[in-house]
Amino acid sequence: MSIEKLNNKHPIRQNYLKRWNFLYDSYLGGKEYRDGEYLHTYWGEQDAPFDAYKKRLDSTPLDNHVKTTVDIYRSYIWKNPPSRQYGPLENNPFVESFVKDADLNGQSIDSYLKNALDWAMVLGQVWILVDKPAYYAESAAEELEMGYRPYLCMYTPQNVLDWNYETNPNGSKYLSYVKTLEYSSKDEALLKEWYPEFVIVTTVEIDETTGEYTGIKSQQEYINTLGKVPFITLMPNPMPGYECGVSILGDVADIQRSIYNKLSELEQNIRISNHPVLVKTPQATAEAGAGAIISIPDDLDPGHKPYLLQPSGASIDSIIKAIEHDVESINTMTHLTAVRAQKTAMSGVALQTERQLLNAKLGDLSDTINEVETKIWALWCDWMDLNNTVEVEYSHHFDTRDPQLAQEIIKHSLEIIQNPVYKEWAEKEIVKLIVRDEEEMNQLLAAMEATVVEPFQPHTMYDAEGNEYIANSQEDHERYAALGYTHG
Repeated sequence: MSIEKLNNKHPIRQNYLKRWNFLYDSYLGGKEYRDGEYLHTYWGEQDAPFDAYKKRLDSTPLDNHVKTTVDIYRSYIWKNPPSRQYGPLENNPFVESFVKDADLNGQSIDSYLKNALDWAMVLGQVWILVDKPAYYAESAAEELEMGYRPYLCMYTPQNVLDWNYETNPNGSKYLSYVKTLEYSSKDEALLKEWYPEFVIVTTVEIDETTGEYTGIKSQQEYINTLGKVPFITLMPNPMPGYECGVSILGDVADIQRSIYNKLSELEQNIRISNHPVLVKTPQATAEAGAGAIISIPDDLDPGHKPYLLQPSGASIDSIIKAIEHDVESINTMTHLTAVRAQKTAMSGVALQTERQLLNAKLGDLSDTINEVETKIWALWCDWMDLNNTVEVEYSHHFDTRDPQLAQEIIKHSLEIIQNPVYKEWAEKEIVKLIVRDEEEMNQLLAAMEATVVEPFQPHTMYDAEGNEYIANSQEDHERYAALGYTHG
């Protein structure tokens, strides 16, 4: 493989690399975000006698809405674990091993796919490799003991340098080439190229100034026994043509950067309000602290007398209002206004609509991860030369109701609807709203189902004068009993 081919990068990667790095930093926050230097530079800031920009970076906090949004989506999608039906593969030791340790690093398949979906929501896409170690075993027992089975490996789009799709005669597309960056240091990098027939692993030298690959240090070629490129792209929001995905949180990251800069302005305004700037000539001497004295020469021009620079508090209020508006915009575009505690009052219809929109978005994400896991199992079974009988089903119903509001509605409805069947349903719904532990909730519901309610038997009741009254329902019995009627 020529060095020119190794240096080739996909045009989409070249166009989106800077954006991916920004989204990556926006999700991680902390040091990575500070190192990205996303604060606007003040005019003349570089002329300060110290590193004023770095000081401002260190003193500006990040309100990480990208991460909190991902956490909320994740909590809903994975609240109910997916259902997997293995068919004839049930109790297969290799399947059980894969489910418990999907990446050969102790991470279960659920945990692995949670992490993959998180990054796919942030970056727009991730690449999942379903690979199998190149090792020959004498028996299935030895394969199981050595961990010789397919495993998962995830690549963020920054580490996928090039790829190519081709079209089958029936019009469907398939992946014919992928080049990944396995690791990189100051002077060398390890690249892996996947073709349907073979895999090439190359160690290259790097020019420290340009970052270009200048020479090949070693190169090895392996046969691809699968006969296909075993990569799957997880894209919650794909572009037309499925060449690349678009981050569903890109706009959130942009507004988060705007809030970050406003927080820097707010911090600077508060600092200068509490510690105003003293402007004086070099001839004037000033002391620090309360009751400080400023000495000025007797012949000083009155126009050069010392004075303070201090902004008004109105600018602080306007910055806070602008930040609140940005936060409101984030909640609106992510459909989380009804989930997060907000000061702004919303009508019942607006809240219901907002929850329906959130439910739809969560359903789309659930469909995406469902499709990806189905493809993972197909490749896994291809590697193991097994018939794929695994069926996966992710939940499409997400409880985004306000528990307190729902309880109030059910409580008032019981005062209007006097029906034992409705009362039984309402009691179960209240249990679902109050009991958050799923195991305890199921036990309570099962106990309620098992409770046998004897059917009401009509009977005769008598008043004080001996007149007969037929109680045809429990309500009749209670009403007659309140009047002092007896059974006889």
